[in-house]
Amino acid sequence: MEPDQAQALVAAHFRETPVHCRRIVAGRNSRLFAVACASGRRYVVKCYCQPTAEGKCRRANEWRALTFLRGQGIDNVPEPLATFPEANASVLGFLDGVAPLAPGTTDIDALVGFLKRLRRAGETPEARELDRAADACFTLDEVVAGLDGRVRRLAALPAGDAVTRDMQDWLGGEFAARRDQAVEAARRVLPDAPLPQARRALSPSDFGFHNALRAPEGRLLFVDFEYFGWDDPAKTMADVLLHPHPAMCLPPELAGRFRRGAGRLYADDPGLPARFDCLFPLYRLKWCTIMLNEFIAADLQRRRFAGDDRPDAAAIRRDQLRKAVALLRQDAA
Repeated sequence: MEPDQAQALVAAHFRETPVHCRRIVAGRNSRLFAVACASGRRYVVKCYCQPTAEGKCRRANEWRALTFLRGQGIDNVPEPLATFPEANASVLGFLDGVAPLAPGTTDIDALVGFLKRLRRAGETPEARELDRAADACFTLDEVVAGLDGRVRRLAALPAGDAVTRDMQDWLGGEFAARRDQAVEAARRVLPDAPLPQARRALSPSDFGFHNALRAPEGRLLFVDFEYFGWDDPAKTMADVLLHPHPAMCLPPELAGRFRRGAGRLYADDPGLPARFDCLFPLYRLKWCTIMLNEFIAADLQRRRFAGDDRPDAAAIRRDQLRKAVALLRQDAA
């Protein structure tokens, strides 16, 4: 989808007169356009890349999530206005805000507060119809299988250049050793049984400041619900603490504040602290593999679709490998 198509979509469906359209370069999976109209109204046209790794329709899942959340009175998420399966696009209400760089204690509390609202929404009858979140894992075996699947996909790539060979050597060496240590430690503690439904919670499944905006009045707004659904709170916590975007890395005092706040929120789950401690190293490993997605042609193409216009694929991959190595070694610093 291009700007003129985004404007035409708004004009045809809402009988508006678009006067300006700009590309929003944000995220890594979708193409976004902000459309301003003569009436003064503004819309976001979101064109989705298809599908998720699990084969789910990103557009349909986000539409369902936003419709549910708005129906529960949660208003700091985009308003779903119209969806177009044939164009694989949706029109959402425009949220006025900027990236919340250098978050503080009130922002940490806002993250926990949003999770609290999701937990209350999860107690409603409508929530029973929602699916599991993308990449949700409710047993240790599922976590390990998901991680190992990502590794196999990377290890199977043709080693046609030096950076791919370096990546695969690292996966088979330092990464594999850390993987084995983490799995062995987790198996000594965690039970074999699946996490009960009562211990699961609704989650965006890619939660953190990278998917938040700060509104002019200061409150946080949350975007990107393509992966929304039921998840393990331990994974939700890990996603916030591990997101590798440099501007979103939390200093120790804020990371501790988030973990304590989330711990209080899920205090009725006595197994959460031990489960988090066991799974956190595995989710760190998983994030390392996510950072290597650019080595896979289809995933690099998805980044291009979303707006990454850097021309040198080898340089992109080298940079991502450097970041993945740094993330793995972060806890040893």
